[in-house]
Amino acid sequence: MFRVLGSSADINEADERGWTPLMHAAKSGNYAIAEALLSVGDELDMSRCSHCGHSAVDIAQFYRHKDVYSLLADFSTFTCFLYSCSIAACMYICSHYHKVNRHAV
Repeated sequence: MFRVLGSSADINEADERGWTPLMHAAKSGNYAIAEALLSVGDELDMSRCSHCGHSAVDIAQFYRHKDVYSLLADFSTFTCFLYSCSIAACMYICSHYHKVNRHAV
């Protein structure tokens, strides 16, 4: 991770679910990685949303990582929760969708 921060890699690059490295840090509750990503300043796009419509702030809050949530919320309160369903239902739907479609050709 720290090699990526020192290189020309895109720290906002998303995976197949639309999750950025910051979203993964938020899900795992990894405060040190979240803090390192935030330290790059303007390069980090806090307004990115996953394919299911969740920001890193949403994800940290959902997984109850209070320290990471507080850290992220200090930088941005941006939320991209787009659905009328609960975040738990949307997380389930999104993960199930990608498991099913990963095997489709």
